[in-house]
Amino acid sequence: MLIHACDRNGSSRTRQDQNPARVRRMAIPTPPGDPVIFEGGTILTMRDAKPEVTAMAVADGRVVAVGEARDVRAAVGTAARVVNLQGDTLMPGAVEPHSHPLLGVAQSTATDVSAFTCSSAKEVMDALRAAGAAADSGEFLAFRGYDPIAFRELGPLPKDRLDALFPNNPVLVVTQMAHLAFANSAALAAANLKAQSPEPGGGRLGRNPDGTLTGLLHEESAIFAVGILAMAGVYQDFGGALGRVLKGYSRAGYTTASCPLIPVVPDFLGILQGVVDAPMAPIRMFTYLKPEFIDSYELTPGAVDNNLSVNGVKFWADGSPFAGNIALREPYLNTPLTRGAMGLPENCTGSMNYEPRQLYGLMEKYHKAGWQIMVHAQGDRTFDVLLNLFEELHEKYPRKDARHRVEHCALADERHFERMAALGMIPSFYPDHIYYYGNQLRDEIMGPERASRWMAAAWAKKQGLPFTYHTDAPISFLTPFLHSAQTAMTRKTRASGEVIGPEQSISVDDALRAYTVHGAVSVFDEKNRGSFEVGKIADGTRLSANPRDVPASQWSTDIAVKGTFRGGLAVHD
Repeated sequence: MLIHACDRNGSSRTRQDQNPARVRRMAIPTPPGDPVIFEGGTILTMRDAKPEVTAMAVADGRVVAVGEARDVRAAVGTAARVVNLQGDTLMPGAVEPHSHPLLGVAQSTATDVSAFTCSSAKEVMDALRAAGAAADSGEFLAFRGYDPIAFRELGPLPKDRLDALFPNNPVLVVTQMAHLAFANSAALAAANLKAQSPEPGGGRLGRNPDGTLTGLLHEESAIFAVGILAMAGVYQDFGGALGRVLKGYSRAGYTTASCPLIPVVPDFLGILQGVVDAPMAPIRMFTYLKPEFIDSYELTPGAVDNNLSVNGVKFWADGSPFAGNIALREPYLNTPLTRGAMGLPENCTGSMNYEPRQLYGLMEKYHKAGWQIMVHAQGDRTFDVLLNLFEELHEKYPRKDARHRVEHCALADERHFERMAALGMIPSFYPDHIYYYGNQLRDEIMGPERASRWMAAAWAKKQGLPFTYHTDAPISFLTPFLHSAQTAMTRKTRASGEVIGPEQSISVDDALRAYTVHGAVSVFDEKNRGSFEVGKIADGTRLSANPRDVPASQWSTDIAVKGTFRGGLAVHD
C-alpha cells in the first residue's frame, strides 16, 4: 500500500517520522515532444496583478510561460505545438473541496426516489412499492434520496410502516441529505441491531421509550451498520465503477477533488490509488479519513507529490438541518413541516453527535500529530462548542498554519468567522441548501433572520478567510462548479427565484477564487495549483465563455464546460 500524506506546508520535504517505504513520487503526465502553447482565447491566471492573458505554454506537465501570445512564443521557441482555444476561456482547474465519490459508487446500487427523479410523494411511494413487488423474497432493498422536505406528505418511515410496505424483504431507505435513514425489522435483524445494542460512535439508533428500536438511523456510523449489507453488488468491479464516477468530476470541470472518504469496501484506499494512478485518470485527489482508518493504515503526516494524498481526519460534529440534528441556540420553527414531515418535537433545538469533551479527546490526538482536521458543522450552537474546542487545542498545543477546516458552515455567525480567522481555519460552504431548500429554510424551518445568514460567505470574506464552495455529491448532484457558484453569487432559490440573504452574496472574482486559489490553499497545495504561474501543475478547465464577462445569473445556462486538461493533456473534451 502506497498511500501518502500531505505536508502541512505543501513542500516536498519528508518528515523524519515518515516511513520512507511509503513515499513514492508520481510523475505528472507529460505532453509528448516540444512544449505546448494554449492561445486563441482567454487565459484566466487567477493572479491579481494580471488576471487575463492570451497565451500559456506547458512542458513536462507544468506551466513554463504565461502572458501575451507574442511573449510566450518567444519564450518557448517556434517548435512548440499550438492548441487553438478558438475563442474559449482556459482557467486553472476547478477544485471540488468536499464530495463523496465512494458513496456515489455505493449509492449506485440503490433505487433513486429523490425529488430530482420523482415529481410527487405519490411517485416516491409508487417506486417503493414497485421495487418491493419486483424483488425476490429475502432480497435486500436499498433506496436513496427520500426527501420529506421536498414532499412533506411523505413523513418519517418508522420500521412498522416499512414492515407493512415490505413484508418479505430487509429494507434501508436513506434520506436525501444522508444523515438520517430508515430500516425495517428485517434489516435491523440482519445487522444484528436490537434494543440492547450500544450506540454507534458518532451516531444514534432511534428508540421508543422502552428502548426498543424505531428503525430510525442517525448519522453515518448507524446507517452503514445496515447499509453495508445492501452493497454486495458494489464489490464487483468497484474500481471500474469508481473510475466512471470520477469521469463525472471531469465533465463538471473539476481537475482536483478534496474528498472526505466514507469507506464502503475493503482496501478502499488501495482501489482509489489504482484508479487515480491510471494513465489520464480524470482528477487528482486529496482525502480525509475517519480516525480509525488513519490508524489502521499507519499513516503519518508527510510530504509527497502524487495523485492521491491523505491530508487529515474527518469528524461529524452534528448532522443535517433537514434531519433535525444540528445544535441550535434557538429552536426550529414549529410548523407542519418540522412537526409533521420531519417528525421533530415541539421547540426542538437539535443536538451534536458528541459530548464536547468526547469530541475534544478525539481531535486532540490528530491535532498534536500534525494532521489537518476537517469537521462537519452546521448549527450555531455547534459552532459555539466547536470553536471553544479548537481554541483550547491551539492554546495547549500551538501549531503554525494548521488550516483546520469546517464543512458546510450553514449557520455560523459573524463572530464565529472572526474566531475562525484568529485560528487560521478554512470554511467551506454548501450553496445547494439555498438553491434547493431556501424557501423551506426561510418560511418553515429556520425563519427569515437565520435563513438570511445561511452560508454567510460575505462574513468569511470580511475576515479574509480563504473560503470554498462544494456540492457534497452525491448528496446533491455533481453539477458543474458554475451552478454552485451562480447560487453563491445570486442566492436565488429554485422554487421561487427569490433571493435569500442578498447581503451574503459574493462577486464573480470571489467565486472564481473559491474554486481555484482557495481550493488549493484548503489542501495545502497552493505551490502546485490554483493559479496559472510558472512552475505550477498545468491542470485546467476549458469554458465556452469568460465567466468574468457573463452576468452571475447566467453562468449555469450561458457557459459550458468544454473540457479539462491534466498536466497539459486533454482529459475530457
